[in-house]
Amino acid sequence: CDLSVSDIKLILKNDSREISNIIRGKKIRSKIEKEKIKLLEEYNEKGYNEEIRKKLSQINKKEKLVDRFQKIMPGYLGQMLIINFMPYLNCYLDDEEQEKAFKNIISILDEMPEFKITDRLKNYLDEVTKEISIENMQDVNREKMSLIMDIENIDSWIETNKEELRKYIDYKNSEEYLNSDFHKIQKEMKTYLSEFGFYDRIIPEMRNLSSDYDDYYKNLLSADKKLQDKIDL
Repeated sequence: CDLSVSDIKLILKNDSREISNIIRGKKIRSKIEKEKIKLLEEYNEKGYNEEIRKKLSQINKKEKLVDRFQKIMPGYLGQMLIINFMPYLNCYLDDEEQEKAFKNIISILDEMPEFKITDRLKNYLDEVTKEISIENMQDVNREKMSLIMDIENIDSWIETNKEELRKYIDYKNSEEYLNSDFHKIQKEMKTYLSEFGFYDRIIPEMRNLSSDYDDYYKNLLSADKKLQDKIDL
């Protein structure tokens, strides 16, 4: 099944949690492979041209980003980052500043060590995410992006969902949540990303790389401010 030796070792454990991680990873790769095949078909029909060069460059950038994220965060967490950032590599990056921003992102990711958590926390994360498919993750991300980009209607959305949001925030502040394994993983991940410059270095470069991501980021800050004002955080 075109598995690496490390994947084969995991498959032979017959652990559905590990297999779920492998399936999600292969589906991400499969999407990129389909883009390559489509590009080869276009080349076969039209021959080499500037449009094909741009598309190939775009695919290569996606593949590099996938490689780096899966290296520093194997499994669900890395896949989550890939799903969040991949939509913003669907544009051509021909501008010199964009190329520089992308190279800086790759350089920063290459410097980052693998994110590690205890076996107990890893087993917990694998268990609670084993039923989550890449399609589920993409659907959730699309809904989030759609909501954030519709910033003009965010006030009415918050008002409509005020009660559920209040319950959610109360839970996030509860002892039950703060003592949960999920919170521990989130806290360790946030510390890791902060320590190795993800927020201070990669996010600004992503904004330089993609005007769409820059718009999304600005709207995200605005939506967060509106949420805090309306829910009285």
